Amino acid sequence: MSAPSTSESSSTLSICISRLDAAKEAYVKAHDAFQAIKGSLDRADDELFDQRAKEQDAQLLRSLGTICDVARFASQPGQLLSEDLSQLVERAAKVENSIMQLSYGEDPEGNSHMACGNVLKDKATASLGGSMGIGSAKSMLPFFMTIATGPVNEKDLKAKMLGYAATPHKDTPKPSLYTSPLARFGINPVIPGPDASPATVAFAEARCEVQSNEIARPSTLRLAGNALVVLGASGWKEQSGMVSIRDLSSGDDRDFFYKKRTYNLGSRGGNELVVDDSRKLVYNDGRKVINACSYGEQKKTKGEDAAMYQGEGPGAPTEKSANALGNASSDEDSDMDSDDDDMYLDGRDGREDLAFSLKSNGYEGVLGLADGGAKILRIGGKGLGIWDVPQRGKTAGFTSLDSQAFSDVDVMEEHPSIAQQRLMATFKGSYYVSSVDIETGRVAARYVGHNREVTTFASSKEDPHGFITASSDGGVRFYDSRLPAPIYAIEHSHAEDLQSVLYEHIGGYPFIIIGGFKTQQVKIWDARGRAPLYALSTGNNNVQGLAWDGERNQLFAATACSYRGRDGTAYDYRRANFGDRRSDKAWPQQAYHDEESFGYPFDCGSHRLLRYRLTSEPDARFLPVYGDAEPERGGGGGGFGGFGGMFGF
Repeated sequence: MSAPSTSESSSTLSICISRLDAAKEAYVKAHDAFQAIKGSLDRADDELFDQRAKEQDAQLLRSLGTICDVARFASQPGQLLSEDLSQLVERAAKVENSIMQLSYGEDPEGNSHMACGNVLKDKATASLGGSMGIGSAKSMLPFFMTIATGPVNEKDLKAKMLGYAATPHKDTPKPSLYTSPLARFGINPVIPGPDASPATVAFAEARCEVQSNEIARPSTLRLAGNALVVLGASGWKEQSGMVSIRDLSSGDDRDFFYKKRTYNLGSRGGNELVVDDSRKLVYNDGRKVINACSYGEQKKTKGEDAAMYQGEGPGAPTEKSANALGNASSDEDSDMDSDDDDMYLDGRDGREDLAFSLKSNGYEGVLGLADGGAKILRIGGKGLGIWDVPQRGKTAGFTSLDSQAFSDVDVMEEHPSIAQQRLMATFKGSYYVSSVDIETGRVAARYVGHNREVTTFASSKEDPHGFITASSDGGVRFYDSRLPAPIYAIEHSHAEDLQSVLYEHIGGYPFIIIGGFKTQQVKIWDARGRAPLYALSTGNNNVQGLAWDGERNQLFAATACSYRGRDGTAYDYRRANFGDRRSDKAWPQQAYHDEESFGYPFDCGSHRLLRYRLTSEPDARFLPVYGDAEPERGGGGGGFGGFGGMFGF
């Protein structure tokens, strides 16, 4: 299609801006009407109050949906000239931001519904059992039986409320004889065709061996080269930050044992990390410092340290540096086996595995790397801090880039193809999703379509334009980086605070891998077919981080047990129900799944690193060890899980 004339583009731009302004005005009107009655001392008319609340919720979704509709229309070929399109998208992002600022906190229900259009949902999760979890939904059945009017058939009510989620694993589809018993397929799954590679088929049919190891409570997971890095918390009441680095090249296909190096960060550790595999360094966002942990075999010349010794200001080193706990070992000990007496923060003992710390006063936000690891990036109130880290040398050069584009940024990831740009999301003082040039501080692109904060980005090395976002509304959105609105979106689970997501080409075929937090599973979607495939069990644990090892065709999940206190005590467990077999095993009262959800009933009972090794002919004997939590510990729990005690469960 030919480009529009200047006058045609100007006219279309004017129409689009009018639609955006009208969408904003409509929501402001609905919001003000609700606030007026909400602030009134006279609540006699409850029906009017409910009506205004519903009108506000509905208008929020319409207004946010209009923004995406306008952005999609305007970005079609032949509609706007490039400069007019940039102006329109910037206006759309500002309108979306203003609506979110007005609604956030005031309208939590409306904010948790996806309004971006082209939303996909797994039919297997369309029921109460699928949306809130089979365990919690089952505990509510007695309550609904008591409030139902007229005769109620418990079996019919159960089928209606719980839906496909209540279907035992034995009655769900199994695409292959090698499909793992820890995989649960949805309704009529469509597997990639006969031309698919063996790696694609193995992944699509969940042909995997599953193993696990106990770890400290994890917060995130990263993979770079052969280094699998887990950031977590350990020590007394889990108050000490910990980084554990596993060398995946040190193990074999069947043994889940790797050489490992562990660093204690004490109270100075943060919640993020980035990995520079070329220099064998892991960076962590400490308070007012950037901590660095080394791994691999590194040799230094006499008098030379990996640390940056001299200088003042943000680039200056701290007085202390985190030290590795002993040498790398082939023993895969639990990350929890550390004693405070073995942890060193004094970096002046001359050990070769010394890590270093850089002062970052004024730059205490998210971390990133640039130029193949030669530069460390950190967001701050002043803009972007940039440290040059040479392969050899004693000082780290520091520069900064002042730009409003870096204000309030809480998530930052690499652009799928443009080296000098970073995908960024803000959600403290503003709500923007952008691509920002880290050399100029200029906003290169805006992306609309979110109504809650973005928690993470993901992209694939085999797709130069595609990227996905995960959000606290429980949604995953797929974007073409050249277009302002999502191509499609996945409603994984309503209002779930997703922490991890992957977009990977496996055997050349694209998949989306979602780490369920509330849903306690790893969900696999066919990105090309835009269809759900299956869920992998995480043993009733929340997924904190995911990593795909394409070289060895294996998926890692760092998972946390929400039924384990910071003192290590398990709570809110009941006796597990394995059919006719009486068991002394335990099952969490509030687990998202029940004992029949998967072919192998499995509860972690502790924080675990799970490995799903995909292969054409897996050995079914490779299954994770059942946890040692005890039943009837800690009382009846809270939330919907507490209904069990009320009704005699």
